[in-house]
Amino acid sequence: MATTGTRRYYTRASSEIVIDKGTDEELLCTGLVTSRVAYVIYQILSICSVGLLHLVGHWRPDWVVRWTKRKCSPEEADSVLLKDSFGNVSVEEVLSEVIELESIDDDSLGLSLPGDKQEVTDKTYLMADSLDMSPCVIRVFYHKHSKYVYESEERTFIRLFGLQTFPRQRPEGSTTSAGDTIGEGENHKSQELKPLRGEEDVPGGVKVREILEVYRGLTPKERRLRADVYGPNTIDVEIKSYFSLLISECLNPFYIFQVASITLWSLDDYYYYALCIFGISALSIGISLVETRRQSECLHDLAASKSTQITVVIRNPNIPVRPLSREIFEEPLEFSTYFEEISSFDLVPGDLVAIPAQGCVMPCDVVLQQGTCIVNESMLTGKCYTLLLFRSLRVRVLYQGGEMMNRHCFPTGESVPVTKTSVAHQEDEEFYSPVRHKRHTLFAGTQVIQTRFYGDSHVLGVVVRTGFSTAKGELVRSILYPKPIGFKFYQDSIKFIGILFCVAACGMVYCTWLYVSRGADAEMIILRTLDIITIVVPPALPAAMTVGTVYAQARLKKKGIFCISPPRINISGRTKLFCFDKTGTLTEDGLDFYEVVPAYSPAVRDVSALQSSQTPTIPHPLVVAMASCHSLTVINEELTGDPLDVKMFQATHWELVEPSSNEDSTRFDMLIPTIVKPAARGDSSLVSSLSQSDIEESEFQFPLEVGILRQFPFSSETQRMSVVTRTLGKREMEVFVKGAPEKIIALCSPSSIPSGLTSLLSSYTKEGFRVLAVGMKSLPKKVTWHQAQRMKREELEVNLTYLGILVMQNALKPATTPTIRMMKAAGLGITMVTGDDILTAMSVGRNCSLVSGSIVQIKTWWTEVGEPRLGFELQREAEDGSQPLPSRDISFAMTGVSWSVLRNHFPDLLPYLALQCKIYARMAPDQKAQLVELYQELGYIVGMCGDGANDCGALKAAHVGISLSESEASVAAPFTSRVPDITCVPTLIQEGRCALTTSFAVFKYMALYSIVQFVSVLILYTHRTNLGDVQFLYIDLVITTTVAVLMGRTEPIEKLVPHTPPASLLGISILASIFIQILLTIAGQAAAFLLLRAFSLYVPNNPPADVEVVACWETTTIFIVSSFQYLILATVFSKGKPFRKPVYTNVLFITAVLVLSATNVFLLLYPPTPLALFMELVSMNDAPFPSLTHAAFKQQLLIVVAFNFIISFAVEYFLVERLWFRNLLQWIVGKRTYRTPYKRMYNELSRMSQWPPLGRVLTPAEAILQPDGNS
Repeated sequence: MATTGTRRYYTRASSEIVIDKGTDEELLCTGLVTSRVAYVIYQILSICSVGLLHLVGHWRPDWVVRWTKRKCSPEEADSVLLKDSFGNVSVEEVLSEVIELESIDDDSLGLSLPGDKQEVTDKTYLMADSLDMSPCVIRVFYHKHSKYVYESEERTFIRLFGLQTFPRQRPEGSTTSAGDTIGEGENHKSQELKPLRGEEDVPGGVKVREILEVYRGLTPKERRLRADVYGPNTIDVEIKSYFSLLISECLNPFYIFQVASITLWSLDDYYYYALCIFGISALSIGISLVETRRQSECLHDLAASKSTQITVVIRNPNIPVRPLSREIFEEPLEFSTYFEEISSFDLVPGDLVAIPAQGCVMPCDVVLQQGTCIVNESMLTGKCYTLLLFRSLRVRVLYQGGEMMNRHCFPTGESVPVTKTSVAHQEDEEFYSPVRHKRHTLFAGTQVIQTRFYGDSHVLGVVVRTGFSTAKGELVRSILYPKPIGFKFYQDSIKFIGILFCVAACGMVYCTWLYVSRGADAEMIILRTLDIITIVVPPALPAAMTVGTVYAQARLKKKGIFCISPPRINISGRTKLFCFDKTGTLTEDGLDFYEVVPAYSPAVRDVSALQSSQTPTIPHPLVVAMASCHSLTVINEELTGDPLDVKMFQATHWELVEPSSNEDSTRFDMLIPTIVKPAARGDSSLVSSLSQSDIEESEFQFPLEVGILRQFPFSSETQRMSVVTRTLGKREMEVFVKGAPEKIIALCSPSSIPSGLTSLLSSYTKEGFRVLAVGMKSLPKKVTWHQAQRMKREELEVNLTYLGILVMQNALKPATTPTIRMMKAAGLGITMVTGDDILTAMSVGRNCSLVSGSIVQIKTWWTEVGEPRLGFELQREAEDGSQPLPSRDISFAMTGVSWSVLRNHFPDLLPYLALQCKIYARMAPDQKAQLVELYQELGYIVGMCGDGANDCGALKAAHVGISLSESEASVAAPFTSRVPDITCVPTLIQEGRCALTTSFAVFKYMALYSIVQFVSVLILYTHRTNLGDVQFLYIDLVITTTVAVLMGRTEPIEKLVPHTPPASLLGISILASIFIQILLTIAGQAAAFLLLRAFSLYVPNNPPADVEVVACWETTTIFIVSSFQYLILATVFSKGKPFRKPVYTNVLFITAVLVLSATNVFLLLYPPTPLALFMELVSMNDAPFPSLTHAAFKQQLLIVVAFNFIISFAVEYFLVERLWFRNLLQWIVGKRTYRTPYKRMYNELSRMSQWPPLGRVLTPAEAILQPDGNS
């Protein structure tokens, strides 16, 4: 079985191969085989290290394989080292799985089995060349719930991804996709294949023709074979036992560090502290176990589906399969097949299944061969859609789930119906792709509301993907294995912990020198030295930094915004640019009908008044087009479909009937079409006279009814839809086409187009109206119904007669304009990315204040034979038509066509244009994703907000993707909002900025907490003492834990400001703040200690070298002062503005600080003797000083604390955040050039006097930006 060039990267001299190159699933795979000598040495060293080496291997398995294995070719490997595109490394074992091959022909698997085919060895592969084989062994490994199989011919591993990676079964004598005929005994090599990934639209795998003609049911043996290869059709998220979770949690480096610390403290006689930390750690582990288990159960329940009985078609292996006839309504079940009910868990790719008539949630991804399905796929797109899948020929796709539902059950919540139709035979040679054929595809998790087909025939479909390969499986995998975000904040936090380790190392050196110089014993030296690490490197730091995110996520949930990737909340706080879809996001979902403008006639708002110019009793063809050119259906006696189609159809005052009896449809020469007719206004209105030349030879009049015989759905690629209809009584069929004006006009005969059409269209689109053009043609009378069903779309949609335009109003949502203005005032970049017309998009952009100055449309001209050209056209204002003067406040606008030309022929200029481009129109879904990626390359943190339907690629690509949805989780984006407008965007940005600011504050506090305690301990070590057991408890648990948890409760400020929080913990201002506060804490403790020594009656603590006295003046003074310093730091780091509300609004935090401060004052001034003994303090009431001296000393300590607070507060509020101070720091360290490309490019554009070059047409050679302004 061959693989595509993008997946085959292997040389015989190399042990490395690249799997799924160019996708998010790309893996660098290194084959490894165990070295017995190295393995034995590793085990001996592990025993000698009392398991420490095994523990390191548990944390870093890639180290173990490097120690114990050697590189080898993939076919020899017993394990593989995998490195993904994000740099993450993992190790997977290569397994051998037995496959029963019972008389499987050479193409059933399409994989080559070298060597002795009767021998089961580790070098037997998933490929068979003979007709009779005993069991063979395939070599596989599993990674992130995906199965990778070794393919011997290409010498690589391939990912099994449903039917696309499984060779097709072919009828005898049929041709392969390459056109080769397979004969008996012929040694055939399979065509080149490539597994398809979620959004990737690449050729490969199975063709539409094969789905239509070949997959007519599997034999029992073929089903068993595929079941062995693919496994059960389940999405099984493992729920680990509490014991397994406990072991995993206890082996976490954090808890290993805690165990070592507790052991150290116990040896140092800190029993109370060790016992409390042990209890807290045990409680934390317990809470973590319960929460982890709960989340696993929730995800398991989300992913799991109940086993249902599914009817499948089984083929008799003794009777050759007969290819499906192209006669559309032929009963597909043949005498060689029969029905059988099996569990949905046993479905395999290639199965032919019957969809239950009462509807269901499908247990796998299925392509419909025949029938109609109405579905809801809100779980996948993030938008609650009801989708109609019906067949004009034979292909539809259904999706995954489990529970049955009533036939007429409609999804709860807001539902925006969208019509999906099937591919047809003219698409035979296309490779099936869930992306390319998304209009014909229901993704896993789709709820089938209703199925329809003719008479008692079954709705049949071919299973294409099962288990984790389905769309629902991909959603679960994205939750289990989220894409790394690479945010600098998290990278810097690891670096800072490394810096703290360096500080700890310095302290350890000083401590070792200090105790060695005193002649202390080895035990004391080791205990004191190691104790430094537990002080300087706080193990709770990673957990404390998530406090802000946890609170922000809870607040977002209350506001109807749900998140499946919490780290992205912090990233949203750094968002610099946001892209918005238009329809359904900035504007209302639905369109209101405004008027129609027939060709060569004035505009009309009452469509029912339009009549044919030749026969007044017959409606105008434009009315017939509006009544028939749609994909509407009726559910629960309610018209359902695309909102635009609904409004258009309602404007005609016609009725839509879906008859159920053959008698109603035989008059149209077909089976059960959808019929449209004028609404009844009396008996006479239902009868219309046709011209004698149109009607069949009959003495009767016919009721005016139009049967919709065939539909071609709207698609982003064609930007149009069409139908084939027949009016009752007419001999010929008619084709009606509606879509984007420029597309329809290009298909119409020039003689039918009015001369002033261009200006008419421009006038409507500039006012923000949505405009659709309509055309028609009559087919020759000799064209039969069957011939029409087989005609290609390109044959039908040519030489049209222009009928007119439909004008629809698309109103802005009430919240759009104020939200856009708020975001612009905050300095956020905003762009509109839509599939609508560019003039309409520019009008909407002006109306919602997205653009305020002049708009320059970027135009391109390119033909295959000519050189591409680029021009800039200044748009006239819609209000008065005057030509505005160019200004620096210029916004660009471009279409998807221009985007493609610029991307291919002007790649160096495109980034500069994108900086000022605010409006992108006629953009295809993949172009939206390309745009997001371009902005990311320019250094922006990019957000994207859309309805989740055509924006999935862009929503996934963005740093912050928000899908407007009714569900809590969507595969479309990490954020879903039940708020149906863009007010969720500033809300998320506000929460992100607040969470990021809180994370910085908590990080700075935890770092300073460690340094303060480090300084305290070194001062006390120097004076032969240390903090007591209870004193450590009071500092770490009562003070630090309380304030660190409560700091994050401060809510975001309601106003967006023009700047964002810093992104780096190692920024010069952050480091300056930390460094200055360290100096202030050292100065505070030093001042307090100097005050103590200033008293003449003070007697220094001087115990023997191996003895430490805790209850002494030095310890008491340092403990009291440092306890105040922890509260001071927590307060000054809890700044409110500009991203959070004032700290006093955080009532719990302020209360805790006041209570703890009062406690400290109480311990300083009036500690009862029992409490002083418990806290190991020297009560100053028992001091040998005179009372006046005693009171003065207390007051002076409070003055030191007060000065410490005032100076720390002033530094944070009046120094560190000031622009002049940051500029000074930049000048001191040397100001760096622009760190992000977009800032550098903006600087270049600001120095160009002739930008943009209006009135010039440029070729690629001329489009070179120069600093002097020439282009």
